[in-house]
Amino acid sequence: MISIIVNAEALFAGGLVAAIIIQALSSWIMPGGMGRFSLLLHDLTDPILTPIRRTVPPFGMLDLSPMIACVLIWIMGQFLIRITLALA
Repeated sequence: MISIIVNAEALFAGGLVAAIIIQALSSWIMPGGMGRFSLLLHDLTDPILTPIRRTVPPFGMLDLSPMIACVLIWIMGQFLIRITLALA
């Protein structure tokens, strides 16, 4: 049972990171592209990236918020997995 919870947490964190990376890469490849897939990615990632963008100032032409979000998601995922395993 615990392994199912840990795998679900890891899958959710990995899916969020993948969505953020794909959204960041697609913004470089097709800036302003608003297809259905692009809108879905924005709907999934904007609630995570918008607060980070408000907090972290731009670094020249680079938007560091996707990288910061990926690191924070990884840290939170590891924390949740350790708590889950400790409570088992």
